[in-house]
Amino acid sequence: MLVYVEVASVEVVHLAWFNSEEEWERVGQVFSSPGETVDDYVGWWSYTRGSVTQEKLDGCRAPTHWMPYVSPSEA
Repeated sequence: MLVYVEVASVEVVHLAWFNSEEEWERVGQVFSSPGETVDDYVGWWSYTRGSVTQEKLDGCRAPTHWMPYVSPSEA
């Protein structure tokens, strides 16, 4: 999905995905930090600036709009 968020008056678009609680349970997510729960993993996710690091888009970075992404090969 393409997601839109405005942060500090800057419009940002991410290529992102949403993982539900059911999805995390299906893949058998293991929580490594004390006090971590599935709620820490449910939500919108994106990659960090071309890296393999994933970041959760939440709080002030939570998307307000989204639309399906069509890859260039499908266009």
